[in-house]
This record gives sequence, C-alpha cells and structure tokens, in this order.
Amino acid sequence: MRQIAALVVLAAAAGAARADEVVLRNGARFEGQVRESGDSVVVTMDFGSITFRKMDVARIERGASSLAEFDAKYAELKGDDIEGRYRLGLWARSKELAQRARKVFEEILVRNPDHEGARAALGFRKYDGRWMTEDEIRIAQGYIVFRGEWIRRDIADSIQQDEARRFVESARFDEVERLRIRAEEAEAAAARARAEASRACGDPDYPDIVSYRRILYPRFYFRPWPKPACPVKPVRCEDKPRAITRKCEHP
Repeated sequence: MRQIAALVVLAAAAGAARADEVVLRNGARFEGQVRESGDSVVVTMDFGSITFRKMDVARIERGASSLAEFDAKYAELKGDDIEGRYRLGLWARSKELAQRARKVFEEILVRNPDHEGARAALGFRKYDGRWMTEDEIRIAQGYIVFRGEWIRRDIADSIQQDEARRFVESARFDEVERLRIRAEEAEAAAARARAEASRACGDPDYPDIVSYRRILYPRFYFRPWPKPACPVKPVRCEDKPRAITRKCEHP
C-alpha cells in the first residue's frame, strides 16, 4: 500500500513539472505555455515565444507549466523580499528557466549589491575586494584572449614579436631570391644576345657549319651567301692572305 502511494506521489510530481507540449505534424515537439489564437498556436518559452499555424499542429498535450507557476510565485513576492526572490531564482534555475532566474538574481543585486548567493548565481566572485566575473579576474591577473585561448599578456607579446621577426626575415629572403633570379635571367639574356651576335658575324668560335668549314678548309672557304652586317669593325683586306684577298669583304 505504501509503495502504491509513493508511485502516486511521484506521478503527480512528474505531471506538475511537465509543461504544455505542442506536437507538430512533422514530429517536432515544443514545451511551454500554449495559447491558441485564431488560426495560430503560440508557445511561450523561457527565452521567448514561437507561433505555429493550426494546420501544422498535430495535437496539444496539456500539462502544468513551469512558466505559469513561476509567474504565480513571482506575483506573490513583496518588493523587499530579497530571500524570497533568491529562493525563486534557484527554483527557476532548477526548472531550466535560465532567463527568469537571471532576471530575479539581477533584481536582488539592485536591492543588495553584496548578496553572495545572487552574485555566485550570476558567475561573480570576489577578487581583490571586488565582485568580478571570471573573465574580469583573468584580465586582472594579466591574461588576455589570444587566438581563442587565455594566455599571459607577456607570452602573447613574445609570440607576436617572434612572428613579426620571422615575417621580416622571410620577406628579406624572398627579395634576395627575386633579385638572384632576375640577375640570372639578365645574364642568360645577355648570353643569348652575344651568341646571336657571334653567329651573325661568322665568329669561328661559334659552333656552326660555316665556322667548321673555315677551320678545316681555310684555303677553299668561300661564303655562299652574303654576310650579315657585323657590329664589330671589319678587318681590311690587306690583312688577309693573298689567296683570298679578292673575296675578302668581312672578317
């Protein structure tokens, strides 16, 4: 008999804690204070309200709403009842009514800024004689948020200085490499120009067929085509051997 009575009490408690629930046709569920208005269904939750069309609602399951209970308890509070507000804030937080709970704790601090329970509930802690949040305490201890993590300011400054120095060194290396490549390209272009000039002037040091004929058969070397203009000063015919004096026009 006692076991049956205990089960009845637990079921009643579970039903009291349960809010209204809207079940949509797609299977989604929303809990809160449900109010029907014309062709719409409004669900009021801790963080706000949401509206659905009645045609999208499969059914509404009624239950005791924590929001309604909170509103009833809040209306019974007296203006100077700080401890009553504190207890209500703790109750709201246990029912996952975070916004309502925060509102009550903030009201307590307006009336009593040094209320330890409300300060702790809002994430404050005393540091160096002042109420501060955890982030404010870290900042006071010399920490900053650096790339998503809390790190000491001096360490962050050292990291940034090292990165700046490496950036300057990398930029200098890239500039030197560009100058080296540019110098090599200029030298290669000059070498190609010299080679073209040597070929155009019939330079015997240039490895073409005409040069080989000149080296192997100097007495029987005749130019079968006109020699291109040469930028080098031509040698006079008197400086050439007599055997080819009549054919001498260019060096």
